[in-house]
Amino acid sequence: MALGSRLAIMLGVVVSAGVGAGCGDRAPGAPDASTSPPPDADPTCATNVVPLVTTRDDGVADVQLAPVVIDGQPAWLALDTGSPLTFVFHDGYVEDAAFLEIGCEARSIPGYGDDAIGVEYHDGLPILGILGLDFFGATGEIDYPGGHLVRHATAPPGLEALASAPFRIVDDRGLVDVVIDDVPLRMMFDTGAHDTLWLGVEGEPGDVESEVQMADGSTWTVWYGAGTITIDGDQPRDVPVMRGLENDYIGPELEELGAQGLLGLTALGWRRIAWDATAGRFYLGPL
Repeated sequence: MALGSRLAIMLGVVVSAGVGAGCGDRAPGAPDASTSPPPDADPTCATNVVPLVTTRDDGVADVQLAPVVIDGQPAWLALDTGSPLTFVFHDGYVEDAAFLEIGCEARSIPGYGDDAIGVEYHDGLPILGILGLDFFGATGEIDYPGGHLVRHATAPPGLEALASAPFRIVDDRGLVDVVIDDVPLRMMFDTGAHDTLWLGVEGEPGDVESEVQMADGSTWTVWYGAGTITIDGDQPRDVPVMRGLENDYIGPELEELGAQGLLGLTALGWRRIAWDATAGRFYLGPL
């Protein structure tokens, strides 16, 4: 299973894919100056604009859903950039498990999952799977205030005026360079994680220690606290940070990526987010 989705299952509401029906308050739908208008329709579908339906909790997105049609039936996919793969929930991996229509494109997608995943509902429609990073490709955008997702054919204008950080895609995962508590870190961009996870460190004074049960039945000690995150051009902000020492369940995969943890939603904020792997930059609109 994709790392972001595995963590969502493992940590429940702590690191959550945000698919619980009726959580939080519905976000205001009117765009403001911090948003970007959706691009015009692209007949080639190189650019694909999709609505994003959200609720808010702790000031950031909670439920994050894209309307889709799966095998002819209206449904939702939950946004999770920690997953490299778009898939429908299924018992085990199956190629071509369903036919997906999203925005201007239509294609077959695989089925993936395990016994820990069950179908939930939002506004009467089922949440049938995950919309992963592969939907966006090299250049993507998530505009939370504006309420849309975009796969861009080329980088939209004006990104250079935004706060930005180094960015790359490694093994189909997006990696962002940030600084937390004056320590340079490479973190996996994961909209399926509510808070940021910093792996390989103990808690700070004042952090709350807790035991988390893993999907394999083992337990892992973590510390809940805060940290100061700095991204080039953005004001330093104190955000929730979960710290934990090395973990055999998720550690090896993060190590292969050269990452020290997950960059979660509370570190990013309720704003427009965009990335361009060709330029090697990750952009943040104003809060």
